[in-house]
Amino acid sequence: MIPQSDQPLVTVAMPTYRRPEMLRQAIESALAQTYCNTDILVSDSAADPLIEKLVASYGDPRLRYRNNGAVSDLITNLRAVYTAARGDLIATLHDDDLWEPNFLSCLVPPLVENPDVVVSFGDFWVMDATGTVRPDLSARYRNREGLRPGRHQPFFDLAITVRALCTPMAAVFRASAVDWTQWRQEAGTANDLWLAYLLARSGGAAWYEPTRVSRYRHHSMASTTVDENDRGAIWCFSRFLEDEQLRSLHADIRRAAAFPHTSLALSALWEGGAGARRRAARHLATALHSAVTPRTLAALALLPWPSPARRRVIGAISDLRSRHNGRG
Repeated sequence: MIPQSDQPLVTVAMPTYRRPEMLRQAIESALAQTYCNTDILVSDSAADPLIEKLVASYGDPRLRYRNNGAVSDLITNLRAVYTAARGDLIATLHDDDLWEPNFLSCLVPPLVENPDVVVSFGDFWVMDATGTVRPDLSARYRNREGLRPGRHQPFFDLAITVRALCTPMAAVFRASAVDWTQWRQEAGTANDLWLAYLLARSGGAAWYEPTRVSRYRHHSMASTTVDENDRGAIWCFSRFLEDEQLRSLHADIRRAAAFPHTSLALSALWEGGAGARRRAARHLATALHSAVTPRTLAALALLPWPSPARRRVIGAISDLRSRHNGRG
């Protein structure tokens, strides 16, 4: 345990949008931390007076409220809350997630004891929409399986191809390690992938603590949200291929990009309509150029099928998506 007098200030970045009951639980998990020196910043995408009143009701000097002056999207809100952080260290806590009481006391020490470490990350449980911890869902996030505890430097592979850095749910990073002028709206809801890249690009080290320090709430997402995440990931991967520092990882990056391209192809085939086959074929051509996977081949085989039959098969294999590394 770090002596209280030596604890660096940690900003808890809490983006929220019209989920007061879940937000209340998230706030209380942040206030319950065994680590004391925190700046808990609730950033409200809805600019909702009720949320402002909820934050004020705690009367806790560690807790403050901000908004963007009007309704805003998540990406705008995230950049705003990160750049408004007062702490040397930042951790993200979304309004529907929860921290274990030892979240910060577990992840902050590696950053204090190792000045070249720019991000410390751990593991997490997955809850369903009701807040019940689901070991079966937690087991799907396997991208840290077998990962060695401790320092990793460089860590581009962990950040962008393995995607082991769970920055939205179980990480603390140095505010100074990120060049915020490089934050990009184009990353969309894949902003966690872009943030992990920016941290790796700093040249510092990552530190892995194999402890479940938080609880991520799993929701069933609308197809438009899933597609937005895939498009953001594809944009990120295309930028990574332009980075000369990543030349040795280009083959792995292309393989990683095959997954969202296949997802967008399956989405087009599911929705049907004019041009669906052309859109799907375009994404599948890109995916197959990078990696030949059973999922991509299955999507390719579905191209000539009639729409009702395609929908039945795509529904049957949709669980493959939730078993992918995804947000974690």
